[in-house]
Amino acid sequence: MSQQLSLYAEDAEVLVVEYGTHTAAPQTLKGRSAIGGWIARMCSDSLSIRVVDHVETETELTVIAECRDSDGALGVYSSTARLHDGLLVRQHVVLL
Repeated sequence: MSQQLSLYAEDAEVLVVEYGTHTAAPQTLKGRSAIGGWIARMCSDSLSIRVVDHVETETELTVIAECRDSDGALGVYSSTARLHDGLLVRQHVVLL
């Protein structure tokens, strides 16, 4: 998890939309500390993640992944991020 968190700028912002939850209102995470808590939940033992596709340029990163929980339910993770000096500074995530 610490390797993933090190990819974020100190003042990074992540906007997360999770469909299928009680509310589809986006959650905004600001700063490494808040983002670290979210990454810990995403990397739990009960969830496996497989990257299906990704595109990276000097200023942007896009990732599509499949997520499978312990019950076998399959979800999709789609993310687009802005990069600055090699670090993620703003990321939008949609979990379906």
